[in-house]
Amino acid sequence: MKRLAPVLAYAAVAIGLFGGRSAWGALIGFHLAMLFALWLDRRNLPPPSLLFKSKHRRWIVSSLLVGSASGISLYLLWPWLGIAPDLAAQLDALGLTRAAWPAFIAYFTLVNPWIEEYFWRGYLADNSRQPAPMDFIFAGYHAMLLIGRTNLPALALSLSVLVFGAWFWRQTSRKDDGLLAAALGHLIADLTILLAVYRMVA
Repeated sequence: MKRLAPVLAYAAVAIGLFGGRSAWGALIGFHLAMLFALWLDRRNLPPPSLLFKSKHRRWIVSSLLVGSASGISLYLLWPWLGIAPDLAAQLDALGLTRAAWPAFIAYFTLVNPWIEEYFWRGYLADNSRQPAPMDFIFAGYHAMLLIGRTNLPALALSLSVLVFGAWFWRQTSRKDDGLLAAALGHLIADLTILLAVYRMVA
């Protein structure tokens, strides 16, 4: 089941983006696919209480700093990232109109980090100190969101940053013996990235 679970997540994003042409469809489908995979393997899940567990405040602080750097860097480096000039139109076609952005940001920020951290760093945990296959798999599905919206060097840079983020949050969860620090860092990363995009296109 752990081999199938990422496939379900990838498929949901692809169907929502390329089949349904809907950012909401891709996001909600992604979440439902992860929850479905977890339900199918419910006898082998880590305790949900891990999401709210942290032993050391320093891991929360470091995770928040790393996460916030994502959106801040995106905002500052925007002119050099080869962002598609019609990005606003592309996002509008996916349902991310100016009116839809606030609700999308709120849902994405408040829901996504908890499901993803439990799925990628909890259920699909890997205790290796080195970059692991799951770090690359986590980063990989983001490529579907970025292709056609930035140039190849920026795409490669973005995926490298995502692999690092996956590895960092995995190490944080391993050392902190819980997922709270990673989830909060993921939350602030999602929030700052979405606010940066909203500021530039809406």
